[in-house]
Amino acid sequence: MRFFDRSQMERPKMLDSTRVRAALDEVMSYLGLEDQKMISQRRMRIDTDLLNHPDITGAVFEGFGEICAYCETPASTSGLGVGHHRPLGGAADESGATSQLHYVWLAYEWENLLPVCAACNRHKGNRFWVMGERGRLRASIRELRGDGENSRSLTSSMVGDPVRMEHALLLDPTFDGIADELQFLPGGTAFAAGKRGAATIEMLGLNRADLVSARKQAMRFMASILLKDLEHVEAIPTGAEHGWASYLIGFDNSLILPHRGAVTLALMRQANEWLPGNSTLPVMLGLLEKLEGSERYDLLRPFLEDEAQTGSTAPPPPAPAKRPRKPSRTVRKQDLPAAELPLEKVTISNFKALAGIEFELPSQTQDLRRVPCMLILGENATGKSSVLEAIAMALLGTGEVAELDKLLDDETITPSEFQHRPDFDNWDVLATDPLQVSVSFLGQEQGAYLEGGGKQCHFGGSLAPSKILLAYGPRRFFVKRTSRRYRAPAWRVRSLFDPMMVIPNPIQWLLELDDEKKFDAAVRALRVVLMLDDDAKILRDGERILIDTPQGSTPLSKMSVGYKSIVALSVDIIRELFHHYDNLEDAHGVVLVDEIETHLHPRWKMQIVGLLREAFPKVQFILTTHDPLCLRGMQQGEVFVLQRNEDNARVETLEELPNVQGMRAEQILTSEFFGLGSTDPETDAKVERYHFLAKKVGRTAAEEDERKTLVAQIDKRMMVGTTMEEQVNAAALSVISEGTEIDTLPLAPVRDGDRKRMMKQALSGLLSD
Repeated sequence: MRFFDRSQMERPKMLDSTRVRAALDEVMSYLGLEDQKMISQRRMRIDTDLLNHPDITGAVFEGFGEICAYCETPASTSGLGVGHHRPLGGAADESGATSQLHYVWLAYEWENLLPVCAACNRHKGNRFWVMGERGRLRASIRELRGDGENSRSLTSSMVGDPVRMEHALLLDPTFDGIADELQFLPGGTAFAAGKRGAATIEMLGLNRADLVSARKQAMRFMASILLKDLEHVEAIPTGAEHGWASYLIGFDNSLILPHRGAVTLALMRQANEWLPGNSTLPVMLGLLEKLEGSERYDLLRPFLEDEAQTGSTAPPPPAPAKRPRKPSRTVRKQDLPAAELPLEKVTISNFKALAGIEFELPSQTQDLRRVPCMLILGENATGKSSVLEAIAMALLGTGEVAELDKLLDDETITPSEFQHRPDFDNWDVLATDPLQVSVSFLGQEQGAYLEGGGKQCHFGGSLAPSKILLAYGPRRFFVKRTSRRYRAPAWRVRSLFDPMMVIPNPIQWLLELDDEKKFDAAVRALRVVLMLDDDAKILRDGERILIDTPQGSTPLSKMSVGYKSIVALSVDIIRELFHHYDNLEDAHGVVLVDEIETHLHPRWKMQIVGLLREAFPKVQFILTTHDPLCLRGMQQGEVFVLQRNEDNARVETLEELPNVQGMRAEQILTSEFFGLGSTDPETDAKVERYHFLAKKVGRTAAEEDERKTLVAQIDKRMMVGTTMEEQVNAAALSVISEGTEIDTLPLAPVRDGDRKRMMKQALSGLLSD
């Protein structure tokens, strides 16, 4: 971590635009509502598209030198996004308790915007610890920090502060004295010089293994330069007024030194231990110049050699391991090794229909507050449900898989039942190699693992559950009567394996929820999923849950089957998350849902994925569907289409899918990428014939008449073509023959190219012919 001088950065003009002012007015109107129930049951909508505007992202990234403001990791290796120092609602304290409204009013405040890497964002989440009370609602950052020099230290009085200064524990790299609270050892480890430093290390995970290794390499590289030649090394002022943080070490040539803040602080600490009194970097560099070769090596030895890091300021040794806790069927978040780490990769071998397949998810989404999700599309018998079962069993652990086997009457959970059978004509013949399922988590070396051979009675692999996990099969009905809901992990996935499993009554649970704060939190999520207007409320009225709007009240029990199935699913998720979190906006978990489109009207199919992700932004949904309409809400790299290869022997994922974010509904429905083609075989035949004629050079008069007839018969809005080349050439021919404007064509974007640019090139080539 280093100090960044925000006064030297150019504030983006977009933050003074009418669009930002309107967004901020909406925030202030929300905070000013007189009806407290309307506040407590609503989430403040933040315009993430606005925060991702190039004017804002460009200013943030350029101002901070294209590195993470917290850990100094370069954008080239981390994938930066615009983050917020103070979170946008649901700010959590050390105990995990949250404040719903802190700090939504700072959503568009320049001094609250920072570039944050995916790893720091994942660790930080909505955590923002303070000593004492949080600042008042709608307070400016200046007020929250305090108005004076004493605000930079927690030694100032916390009593009678006239501006109700907030004593934040998370260090602000644009304001606080980093060197007073945070230090670094030559081995790359960060350690605390004060309470705020300790809290910052914890909240940001500044001692994660890959980061420590990167800092160590940077320190060793810098030490090797200092050992040989100081001519091109310089001390660069940072604008800070905080001792060691007032300069950064660097070069006067093209050499780039990563993690310069950590390197500088580690060098300063080492020089002051070796010879106290080197108060600034220029003084320390002057000292090195005066040292002979052997003396200079002695000072830099800890950076050049792998020595044990000792000393009074080093982190304390780890506490003795506690006696293992007696295993419990009810999981606790703190016992789950990957509780808040999203899935990164899934590899499945010899599992049912899947001989070998791999899914790799993006490391982050465009909105840093959300985690990547996964949607699997395919026809029947392509193994979609098998993927969910494999992931569920790996995340459950072998202990709970054995318990799941006991729960199921009509299904046997043994390796032989799930082993791949390569020969359709000889179903009794199992694959020679054992089944294997491997799930890796972002930022963690150890993942979840499941394996088993056909002759084995039990699975091997990870013993205990890895994450909070829920899974649901395509039948998602709930009973009207009150029923017990078991929390053991095997019970929470039973629906995926048992088609007769029902969801406990969600209405009864909502009625009996005696914590008003949790009821309001549940409503905040439900109103998103149910697409309720801002003026709607969800109320408890005796034995009924009412959706109350200005037009009247409707009991939840009278809603359509689709509504009730989504409510049942959502409430069941909420019930489990409330055992671990008091705030659903930052509750982590994995939810598997088979055939998400079941019972849904087409309008809901197009919105359900986006609604679930908005309601539970930190929950990783892994969904299957037959219906391409459900692709809406997914981002680049999150959609996987399963298909059998040409000889029908192996299930594979379709490569080079278009980005569904840029496609209209009719393009999704008719795109050959998603395995449906058109809506009927007759149209399929016409499209295939059009492809042939559109690509043919030197068409006869009869063929040209036929092509024009096909154009009239096929909806012009259809994205024609199975490959990018076909789509581009077909569109270019349309421009020539129909006089269509290029900018009006329904060209879908792709990952590695610009179709409009390619079409212009194709158009130029066709015209020259």
